[in-house]
Amino acid sequence: MMVREQGSDLHLLSAISPQWLQPGKAIAVQRAPTDFGQVNFTLSFPAERQAVLTLDNRFRARPQHLVLHLPWFMSVNSVEADGKQLAVSGNAVNLPAATRRVELRWTAKPKVAALSYDKAVAEYKAEYRRRYEQFLRTGDNHGR
Repeated sequence: MMVREQGSDLHLLSAISPQWLQPGKAIAVQRAPTDFGQVNFTLSFPAERQAVLTLDNRFRARPQHLVLHLPWFMSVNSVEADGKQLAVSGNAVNLPAATRRVELRWTAKPKVAALSYDKAVAEYKAEYRRRYEQFLRTGDNHGR
């Protein structure tokens, strides 16, 4: 999930795929409407283990907390917002509402499965096929 509101807080990037974090690529959100105003950002990956979040939000009312969720599959080493080091709390960091640029550096966690939408759909279809074929063979509609 790219943008979500939760009470008086605005959350960014609470669910992203490991497949999206490739050097030279970017994730962008443009003109996302929220109760706080318009959200615009680009998360780019200039190098391995590095990301830059550029924000151009048009808030009418500032959220109480602007929460940047950090990739669950990475160990974040540092977060700088507009040149100032920020403290990481779990897998998130609170950004000042007026933040324009965030720099992230991380290392990959060992043994993280390569996840993607395409892989999840393929696995779902394979499981459905397996259960359907078992039903045809045995008449058991539980598929287990």
